[in-house]
Amino acid sequence: EHLPMAGQAARALTAVVVVVDSMLALAPAPRMKVPDRTLARFLMVGVGNTILGLAVIFSARQFCSEVAANLIGYLIMVPVSFLSHRDISFRDTGSRIAAFARYLPTILAGYAVNYVALTVLLSAGTNPYLAQTVGIACHVFVTYLLSRLFVFLTPLRD
Repeated sequence: EHLPMAGQAARALTAVVVVVDSMLALAPAPRMKVPDRTLARFLMVGVGNTILGLAVIFSARQFCSEVAANLIGYLIMVPVSFLSHRDISFRDTGSRIAAFARYLPTILAGYAVNYVALTVLLSAGTNPYLAQTVGIACHVFVTYLLSRLFVFLTPLRD
């Protein structure tokens, strides 16, 4: 059904997020509330996915171009990202196949904004590590909005 390594990574991220999610529930003072637990989970999972993705990209750039390294990072991280965001961030209970079919164009849109940011910054002489990181930040913004509004349509309620 999916790559075994992707499932293992998703399970590891689940363990971390369960602990942090519990802390989110306990941490706020009585008058404070976490404004959006889904966004908080998305950002936590995203940090883990970003660290993994950057590790792949920064390793791949040792033997190929910046743009090729970026593409390799995307190809490896798509299944990990889908599973972790579906199961942890959005707690989606709908069909995996249907959600994945909606996730692919979301990732393509995220990749498109990432690619534009990366190539513009690199052509302007920006440090490649900074350019890759800014590209990922652009990707995060687009994919969160599309994931929330278009991909994961049947989340569990907090």
